[in-house]
Formats: sequence, structure tokens, C-alpha cells
Amino acid sequence: MSNFIHSTPNASRFSPREAARSWNASYSSTASLAERIQAAREQARAMTDHYGLYSSEAAIAWETVEELLAQAAHLRLSNATTFEAYCQEFPDAPEARMYDV
Repeated sequence: MSNFIHSTPNASRFSPREAARSWNASYSSTASLAERIQAAREQARAMTDHYGLYSSEAAIAWETVEELLAQAAHLRLSNATTFEAYCQEFPDAPEARMYDV
């Protein structure tokens, strides 16, 4: 199992409390979603480096990244224009038709 654990040279100075503090500091309500995703990725990389690729701590950290990315994708889909919403609601309307030329 030791073959799968990847640690950094600074792993002895790493503590989960310090990581949590840095995560909480970067995860403020005023931070944009992109900033929160970046902070979550950095945290997940640190957890993976310290605890190993197959640890539950790393899995939870990467799950957080995945949830934030899903939220970003959902926001992109929900930001449809009024015209796009109209076309989806009335696909047979002349304005909504698409022609191949």
C-alpha cells in the first residue's frame, strides 16, 4: 500500500487544521464561483499529496471540487436568454426553426 501514497517533502509540517483554516479563509461568501473552484482544487491537491491518492480525505476534497464544477455547469445552463427559452418552449415557431443550407 505504501507504493500508492504520495507525500510531499513538507508533509511533516502539514496539518489538517491549517488546511481547514486556509480553506475557510478562501471560501468566503464574496468569493466568485471560479475562485471557490480554484481554492477547492488547491485544497484537494494538498490533501492528495499529504494523505495519498486513495485516502478518504482526498476523496472528500475531490468530491467538493466536483460539486462546485457541477454548480458552475448548472449556472451556465440556467443562464439561457429569453429568446432561447422561447425557442425551447415553442420549437415549431418560425423564429425557432433551424435550416441547413
